[in-house]
Amino acid sequence: GREFKNKDFIVDYAMRYGNPSIKSKMQKMKEKGCQSMIVLPLYPQYAAATTATVCDEVYRCLMTMRWQPGLQIIPHYESNPLYINALKKSILKALKKKKWKPDVIVASYHGIPKKYFEKGDTYHCYCQKTTRLLEEKLNINIPIQTTFQSRFGPDEWLQPYTDKILEKLP
Repeated sequence: GREFKNKDFIVDYAMRYGNPSIKSKMQKMKEKGCQSMIVLPLYPQYAAATTATVCDEVYRCLMTMRWQPGLQIIPHYESNPLYINALKKSILKALKKKKWKPDVIVASYHGIPKKYFEKGDTYHCYCQKTTRLLEEKLNINIPIQTTFQSRFGPDEWLQPYTDKILEKLP
């Protein structure tokens, strides 16, 4: 993996369900003598099924390692100006390549079962907030529609579903 180093910081990555694992990277940090860690789950919008499982795994690893570094976890950053500006730049770059103006931009977020939202999971609200802030920041008179993708199993998931919206748009 790619690792950024200077005399004060080590920046590295791990995967919740893949390799390199969180456990292997935390062991590496311990071996390097790290006294403080910042964990940035790469899920801008908090959800119990994503961000929280990263936190759970970090704490589970610490319990077995008998190592207690200073620990900060970035919980969500759906409205952070740096994140919104990064999305804005990406969209503007893509639009510059087009010779036509789209009627709508579809912001498709990963879905979660609707029952999670009903139990208080804030993911849906954070997705809506990201879309709203992005639309305000872009200020290009192209509406942005929030949709949700990747449904599994028989339960109802957050709507509107991306595939159903894409079928209706033409």
